[in-house]
Amino acid sequence: MTAHLPRRPSILIVDDSPGVRQTMEFLLAPHLPVRVADSGQAALAALTPDTALVLTDVRMPGMDGVELARTLRRTHPHLPVVFMTGVVEDDLRAEARELGVLDVLRKPLRPGVLFPALQEWLADSAATLPAA
Repeated sequence: MTAHLPRRPSILIVDDSPGVRQTMEFLLAPHLPVRVADSGQAALAALTPDTALVLTDVRMPGMDGVELARTLRRTHPHLPVVFMTGVVEDDLRAEARELGVLDVLRKPLRPGVLFPALQEWLADSAATLPAA
């Protein structure tokens, strides 16, 4: 009989900018498992059972972050989603609320904002992040 160890929750970062993906992975990977995807379609393919949160850019070619969130509501209704964007507009905040998106963060993300927010979002998991 094989014992099953609990999986650490992972974060899926979705952004079409390689620089954003690399920076986010650099900041977060020392603290919890991180996967990255360069598009909404790639994000859907990268989902695993241990995905605890999707942190996605809003404006991307092809399937944007809003459409990704819409798709995830249908396929993974309990999976938390957070938007990140360079421009936070009232219309986007309203649409995010309708989709059940946890938050809309302005890029560039600062560790002092990101880490406490992640702690809150992942409070029910075993993941821990440093104080900013």
